[in-house]
Amino acid sequence: MFDSRTFTVEAKRVKSWNETTDHLSFTFDGTSFQLREGYLSKWSSADDALLIERTERVNSVMITVNGVAEISVTVVPVTEQDDRIHGYKIPKDDCFAHLEVQFRFSGISQEVEGVLGRTYQPDYVSTAKRGVEIPVVGGADKYETTSLLSSDSVGFVATDFESIGSVKTDALRVIFTSKMKSIEMRSLLLTAYIIMLAFGVASAQNVVTCFSTSSSCFLKVLRCPTECPLTIPTNPTEKACYADCSVKCEAICRNRKPSCNGLGSGCYDPRFIGGDGVVFYFHGKRDNHYALVSDRSFQINARFIGLRPQGRTRDFTWIQALGLMFASHTFTVEAKQVKAWNETTDQLSFTFDGTSFQLREGYLSKWNSADDTLLIERTERVNSVMITVNEVAEISVSVIPVTEQDDRIHGYNIPKGDCFAHLQVQFRFFGISQEVEGVLGRTYRPDYVTTVKRGVEMPVLGGADEYETTSLLSPDCKMCLFSPSQVANA
Repeated sequence: MFDSRTFTVEAKRVKSWNETTDHLSFTFDGTSFQLREGYLSKWSSADDALLIERTERVNSVMITVNGVAEISVTVVPVTEQDDRIHGYKIPKDDCFAHLEVQFRFSGISQEVEGVLGRTYQPDYVSTAKRGVEIPVVGGADKYETTSLLSSDSVGFVATDFESIGSVKTDALRVIFTSKMKSIEMRSLLLTAYIIMLAFGVASAQNVVTCFSTSSSCFLKVLRCPTECPLTIPTNPTEKACYADCSVKCEAICRNRKPSCNGLGSGCYDPRFIGGDGVVFYFHGKRDNHYALVSDRSFQINARFIGLRPQGRTRDFTWIQALGLMFASHTFTVEAKQVKAWNETTDQLSFTFDGTSFQLREGYLSKWNSADDTLLIERTERVNSVMITVNEVAEISVSVIPVTEQDDRIHGYNIPKGDCFAHLQVQFRFFGISQEVEGVLGRTYRPDYVTTVKRGVEMPVLGGADEYETTSLLSPDCKMCLFSPSQVANA
């Protein structure tokens, strides 16, 4: 139970265990729903307060209650070996499928209660006997509830559940207790609950896990640094915790919005910082398209907008749109043409497989494709998003205008009817090949040696002819590696 919502996850009753069959069931606000089978498949509530993600093809999920908790859940049977060792006397028509759970909380209060919750109180002193085979802590009477979704235990810290929506602070009340007891059949009864009261800004550190199957860090769990303890900060200006699944295998702090001074960034007219850490400018032409990254499994193109004041020999250009091709899908994100800039109005537009879609305004609002290969998440209320292509890349995108100060300093001569809204971007790639190509992609090759002149004010890297494409979603540049037909066949 959280806010005014309820959610349940249950192990189905199973006569005989089959590890290839899913034995989990879910409800949200009293209505059951299906979670598509498959590693990393997702389901989220309409308000994005709840996210369910499979961590195996079946029978294991990660449950994320936004700003409250992450709960790892796996359903397992009582095996014949368990039965023999412990003397459970499990009947033949029931393998007593049950849940194995692990919790990570984001900011529980000092008054937290519950069978497990009380152990998180800073002044808690355990009454369990040390050194015994089965150390027991009591509390069954205190924490027993009348049903799976009842908050009526004696030890509940706040029974006025209906008034939560009127609380002026950002309070979320989550109930969760855990109970196991033996009955005549000595069977196992596992139900789920913990009682906790979570307020506003989280104080606990999250952990992150490397889910990239191509990484040597696959499934390694990393604790977030104290400088950025949360993976999704409640304040969008704070840095977030990310898993660096390269050779380092470490949790790092990064802005969720593009950092124009970070690796893989592309900003301004446009200035890139390559995978080799070298800063370079790329001089394309307005209204043309270029492959920023082209690999065997995906390609990212950019459309340039710009203008050429009288007397100049080249265009001033900015990135107006990105076009992504991956698997059998296409995706575009574009900065709208804007006459006068208003920072409270959203100026981003999106398409997926040729169809435009709306992303609800609001920090952390999300949209994901039906097959969960693409996730779009707002990192500000408007005008900034994080784009995640599963097993391919994370792309931070913000749309900004050319300001009057920029115009004055650089002499762009921006016309009055267009503020040349454009994108600032930053890329993080997962498992690109050693042959990767593109304006930016080539700088990630292990044998790449830059040709830019060091020490000059504007180090320029060529390649306009090699990387020009005919459209935003065309893989047809001279050096492009991506082939939709080959990916489809693969």
